[in-house]
Amino acid sequence: MILNNIAYVILISSYILNDFLFMFIDNVLVSRMEDKEAELKKEYTKLHERYTEVRFAVIHIEAY
Repeated sequence: MILNNIAYVILISSYILNDFLFMFIDNVLVSRMEDKEAELKKEYTKLHERYTEVRFAVIHIEAY
């Protein structure tokens, strides 16, 4: 009976540990994705600013 209880406690503990590890891994992955998203937004902003500058220059040249 005591061995069954110990085995049950070990089993439950392993489930809790697995849940914790999956939550930790999920949080790490989400954090990396958020970092990548922020990096891509900065890159998009730079490209959009450059596009706007080039477009303005083309419009300015065509006006003459």
